[in-house]
Amino acid sequence: MSIARMTLLHSIKVRLGMALLAAATCIAVLPALSASGASTGSISGTVRVMGTGAPLAGIGVGLYQREAVYGPGGDLVYGPTYVTGTTTASDGTYTLTGLAASGTNGYWVCFVGDDSFSGQCYQNAQGFYPFPDPLGLVQMPSDAKTVSVGTGQHVTGIDTEFIDPSATGVGAISGKVTQNLLNLNLLKFNLAQVKVTAFNAAGVEVEHVLTTKTGTYLVSNLPVSHAGYAICFSPASAKGGITLTGFHGQCFANAPWAGFGPVALGATAVPVTADATTSGVDVVLSPKFLI
Repeated sequence: MSIARMTLLHSIKVRLGMALLAAATCIAVLPALSASGASTGSISGTVRVMGTGAPLAGIGVGLYQREAVYGPGGDLVYGPTYVTGTTTASDGTYTLTGLAASGTNGYWVCFVGDDSFSGQCYQNAQGFYPFPDPLGLVQMPSDAKTVSVGTGQHVTGIDTEFIDPSATGVGAISGKVTQNLLNLNLLKFNLAQVKVTAFNAAGVEVEHVLTTKTGTYLVSNLPVSHAGYAICFSPASAKGGITLTGFHGQCFANAPWAGFGPVALGATAVPVTADATTSGVDVVLSPKFLI
């Protein structure tokens, strides 16, 4: 099916979904100024096809927030309710405007798919459907990430990518792990047995390997991804180098990491294309006694 045909289906389905939402969610929160009358904010981003990076036009983008509604028994029920929505432009971009500050709960940004592209929420959380239950609540994927918006703040880069059903290729990421003692290039040591883990945009581990005795690694069999993977390094079993108490872990590039748990804030995503290896994803680990 062509992209043009798929985007047409998106447009039809989005309009149907929004019509049903309007009928079923009279309790939905409408975009408005904050109570103090302060300026409103916005959220923007781009929707692409995974692997090729091609923009997707006509994709439905919905904004949701955690709201309390009254259930059939009169009890308060908390769940995602629809705030506002839009569709992506011809270059795949979108902007959700007129947003009040999100507070501590943040907003969910979700993207409506069709029969070829399944619905999802930021960041690449799969399995989203825009049709609400009788209370006006939708089912949010458990790994969906919220986006915080301050008063008058314009949040950019809330991107997502849809898996292209025709894109079945895989790629790889390679690099080297060393210790650069005292930042002197003449005192470099290769670090073996460092665990290298690739996390997808949803923060889920996809593959992991250990560095070789020369400090090199190759993480293969990675599905193509324009959004890319976070590559994180756990030195718990590292061998080589000079240290008294081990090394600090990190995610590429230079984002401090405990060596386990969620991906480090500030990690740089590494894109993967089909049948290709993205090389040069190197890191230098610091001994703990030097920090």
